[in-house]
Amino acid sequence: MPAGENAIIEYLSQNPDFLIRHPDLLKDLSVPHGFQGKAVSLLEYQARLLRERLRGLELQCESENLKAKAHRHLSKQLKPLVRVLCECTDRRRILDILETFLIDYYSATSIRIFAAAVSGSGLDGNRKLLRPLDAWRRGLFTLLLNNPKPLCDSLQIEHLSALFGEEAEQIHSSLLVPFRFRGHEALLAAGSTEWNQYRHGVDLDILATVIEIVSHLTEPAAAC
Repeated sequence: MPAGENAIIEYLSQNPDFLIRHPDLLKDLSVPHGFQGKAVSLLEYQARLLRERLRGLELQCESENLKAKAHRHLSKQLKPLVRVLCECTDRRRILDILETFLIDYYSATSIRIFAAAVSGSGLDGNRKLLRPLDAWRRGLFTLLLNNPKPLCDSLQIEHLSALFGEEAEQIHSSLLVPFRFRGHEALLAAGSTEWNQYRHGVDLDILATVIEIVSHLTEPAAAC
């Protein structure tokens, strides 16, 4: 935009009554005919723009209210979930509880846990979830493991394939969370067929808390 136009815009913004004080200028102005090709008055044009802006703000407000409602609902699940985890007498079921939580509240359709504490023959009945954190995968995710912060939707297809295998092509949202499993490094990978499912914010903070509890409970002789 030319510098002169910027100056005009700034002046009119500071003097909204300019056209009222100089009505003769209106006959030389070109007013947009943006509403079904019909000519409208400047006042009507402004009113319609304001109504459209108001509707946009209303939709944004509705969206924020829905998000806040979802956050409150998720937060209410945290206390009973922690109780269930701590009361679980079979430590092998802890990951099953985590899996159900991810499916119910994070729309996860594919879940994997790659852990250095397990081998191909020592998965303790959790073969569906647990995978060995082998040298190849550790090399792919070294930066994440060394800088333990969740990673949302930043994976290339080679990374998705390494995590989810044949299911990778159906994964549209992904979440990686490094944590400790049985005292050793591990990586939780959650994938969803929905778009834009994972982002930093309240939901991810709640999940990080849950995973921290799971990490504690899988430590040798851990207890709440």
